[in-house]
Amino acid sequence: REKAKPGEVEVMTRIRAHLEEGKALRDMALSEADLQLVSGYRFLTLKPLLVLLNVSEGQVAAPVPDDVAQSCRERGLTVLTLSGKIEMDIAELSAEEQKGFLAELGLSEPAMGRFVRAAYAALDLISFLTAGEDECRAWTIRRGTTALKAAGKIHSDIERGFIKAEVMHFDDFVVLRSEAKMREAGKLRLEGKEYVVKDGDIVHFRHNT
Repeated sequence: REKAKPGEVEVMTRIRAHLEEGKALRDMALSEADLQLVSGYRFLTLKPLLVLLNVSEGQVAAPVPDDVAQSCRERGLTVLTLSGKIEMDIAELSAEEQKGFLAELGLSEPAMGRFVRAAYAALDLISFLTAGEDECRAWTIRRGTTALKAAGKIHSDIERGFIKAEVMHFDDFVVLRSEAKMREAGKLRLEGKEYVVKDGDIVHFRHNT
C-alpha cells in the first residue's frame, strides 16, 4: 500500500532469493545503502550471532571440539565455551576468591568477560571513558565514530559547541596514574572533530556553552 523507496524492490528481491536458499542475511553482500533501504524490516538473520557452548566442569578449559569449531568457522561465527555450573559458583565468590578458583581451573577470567568482549566485537562497538570529580563513566559507540559524534553521545550541546578533545588512553593512565604525569610523558594530546575515537580512550571535550 505504500510506495516503495527507489531501489527497495531490487534489494528485497535479492534478499528473498538469498533466504530461499536457506542462507542467513549476515552472510549476504549488502552495501550500507542496501542496509539503509531495508532497516525498517529488522530482519532477524541480519543480526550478529555468537555460539555459546555449555560444557561439563571437566571440559571448561579444553579447546572447542573440532567439529563444532569447524562448523562455526565455515559460517563465520565466534564460538565460546563456558560451564553454567562453574559460572554460578564463581558469582558467589569474592573477587579475591575468584582469582584462586579460576587459576585452579586453568582459566584467566569468568566467561562473562569473554562474552562481553566477543559481543562488542560482533556488534562493532567500543567504549570510551569520561572522568570528572563527580562521575567516571563509560560510553558505548560504534567503531569508527569521530570525536564530534562521540561528544554528541554525551550531550547534543557538547557536539554543537565542540572545540577540541583532550585524549589519553586508559592503558597509559593505569601505568602513570595521574593526568599531570600523562602530560609530562606526552600521552595526553589534543584532537579535532575528525579524530576517530579508540576503544579505551579517556576523553575530555572542550566546548562552547
